[in-house]
Amino acid sequence: MSARIRRRAAALLALVCLTLVLSGCWDRIELADLDMVSGVAFDAAPNGGFRVTVSIVLPQNLATGGGVGGAGGGSAGPSEAVVSGTGATIGEAITAIGRGLPGHIFWGHTRVVLIGEAAARRGIQPVLDFFLRSPATRLATDLLVVRGEAGPLLQVSPPYRVPGTDVLYEHLRRQREPRALVYEVAQSLLTTSGASLIPEVQVGRPAPGGSAGGGGGSGGATSPTALLFTGAGVLQRGRLVGWLNEDQMRGAMWLLGTARQGTVALRSPQGSVSVHINRVRIHRQAVRLADGSPAVRIRIDAEDVVSQVDAGNPPLGDPRYLLQLSNALAASIRGSADLALAAARAEDVDFLEFGRLVAADQPGIWGRVHGDWPGIFPRLPVVIAVRAHVRQVGNLVRLQ
Repeated sequence: MSARIRRRAAALLALVCLTLVLSGCWDRIELADLDMVSGVAFDAAPNGGFRVTVSIVLPQNLATGGGVGGAGGGSAGPSEAVVSGTGATIGEAITAIGRGLPGHIFWGHTRVVLIGEAAARRGIQPVLDFFLRSPATRLATDLLVVRGEAGPLLQVSPPYRVPGTDVLYEHLRRQREPRALVYEVAQSLLTTSGASLIPEVQVGRPAPGGSAGGGGGSGGATSPTALLFTGAGVLQRGRLVGWLNEDQMRGAMWLLGTARQGTVALRSPQGSVSVHINRVRIHRQAVRLADGSPAVRIRIDAEDVVSQVDAGNPPLGDPRYLLQLSNALAASIRGSADLALAAARAEDVDFLEFGRLVAADQPGIWGRVHGDWPGIFPRLPVVIAVRAHVRQVGNLVRLQ
């Protein structure tokens, strides 16, 4: 090998070694130095600014073994630490929080965002702006609204060895409420109506068999600090303008086509039963009327099974009784849908997204009416057809 080739080989080897030295992660942050945020709450400060509250996961205190409620693993300490900060802007409030934390705030695991009523009525655009602009946040994070202040809800400790924010997230993941993700709410601001629904969460004791995000099974004693989903907030142009109760919220989910599996209690002279909805098919369509105006047709088909006898001794083997249950369930669905439609018309807020439907199905009509949509929406003809079919009763023990 000539001296020239040896020199070139040595230079190449030195360049490779230098590359390996320079390729280290000079700006890396160790996992132990991260303060992982599992939930954040935004409230209006008295001076017009923001009060931001974050829930920091304490992984060393989470349950590690089997058992519910911490039995069988983990320490006896809290599973999360709650820290607050106030500032003229959200950025200043978060900076104030960071001064009191030992590590770096990490937003990549944030599961829920709670917004207090006063901040929501003032406008949630600053909250959306924070999540849209920050490179460390997730746009698929759930938004929830709270009557009163949102920060105290992060202090609620459900009877499980997990953060309360995890309980909320897992409940939302079952799609029993109208989920409102950050990017979806931001997109709604670009529509003609600018309307969206955000699930409402409160603290309290649920009724037997009620829907609890934090604590308890159905029909028994529950934690007095359970996290409850009790309805939804109505947003228009990023501002909270009204509320839906639980029945109106369920009806809105039917009309929006987002309803999924669930259980409905039905009563009859022969007894009370719980019907589980196994399959749902919802067809939404905008049509053109003879006079050229738009209308909306919604067809809801639900296939169901009797999952439990709550009281009495109903004749489950009688096909006529199953038909009676089917009609009762259809009436229940139709009733909640009518309540939601009436609420939307009363508030003159198109949170049912009928404007989007007309624009997609009848673009020619939409080109003529979109400028006058706020005045047209309350008078829009809406035809709702509901069919429910109880197919089977399962293997039940009848209660005498």
